[in-house]
Amino acid sequence: MDQQLLEVEERERQQQRHNETRRKGYLLALVLGLVFIIIAAIGIGMRLSESHALAKETEEIAVPSVEVIHPTPEPPQSELELPATLQANIESPIYARTTGYVRRWYKDIGSKVKKGELLAEIETPEGDGRENQFLYARRGRPECCRCQPPPTGATGIV
Repeated sequence: MDQQLLEVEERERQQQRHNETRRKGYLLALVLGLVFIIIAAIGIGMRLSESHALAKETEEIAVPSVEVIHPTPEPPQSELELPATLQANIESPIYARTTGYVRRWYKDIGSKVKKGELLAEIETPEGDGRENQFLYARRGRPECCRCQPPPTGATGIV
């Protein structure tokens, strides 16, 4: 009996050690779980505060501060004149298709001009005479016309 009693006591001790080990394991798991939850809560809290700070900063930056001005043209204070020589790479003669002369100059070489501005008037008496003959012929006055108007629908004219 003593032996059975010793065996029972030994089993109870082993059972107690096993239960204590189990309790220590549960306690360790509980402590580690709490530490993990605390660390996660701190991390989530930091992220939320950073997110709110970023949203606030973005909102401040998103509102543009614009100063509107209305520009007005001013006359140039000085002209920029650079020393240079303007010369063509290739020079070619240009022959006029009709004879004539310059009736009136409006601008000289080197003058500043604007788009569409008249530079000179050219007088072409020979061309004006041909134009007048053609116009008289079109109106049906053959007495003052020595030439025929160009035929309509003619082919081969270049």
